Amino acid sequence: MGLFKWMMRTGKNAPGGTSRVMTENYYSLFYEGNHTKESVLALLNFRNMAYHKTIGYGLSENLLDELSEEFYNKIPVIIFCICYFENFFKENQKQLFIKEKNLLFEVILGEYNKLCPSNERIANSSISSSTLDYALAIINQHIY
Repeated sequence: MGLFKWMMRTGKNAPGGTSRVMTENYYSLFYEGNHTKESVLALLNFRNMAYHKTIGYGLSENLLDELSEEFYNKIPVIIFCICYFENFFKENQKQLFIKEKNLLFEVILGEYNKLCPSNERIANSSISSSTLDYALAIINQHIY
């Protein structure tokens, strides 16, 4: 494992840590045996509430609805979107996120697969780079 990937997995405020926290939250608080738009929306609202309390703003309801509709059965993509939002207003980090999106998703997915139930694990090849681009486009459309 390269140093950059290791830092993204273990570093402070890194996508790996976000993935671990969100995976634990999802499966312990919101998941009821199958993925639904409602369970993913609850996870997103839970995270969004923290944004409003800590930084004074967050994701719009329309964005949360669209993400939960599009990716309710792809929790690592939801986590990827949250990580992108958390870097959105730091231009150098945002550009690095876009450039290294496949590696960052690999980190997010790896941490997700460690913590989710074994029957919920997702193969890296099952989510394409174009899916990640689409997810980023949705966020960009709602934030700009």
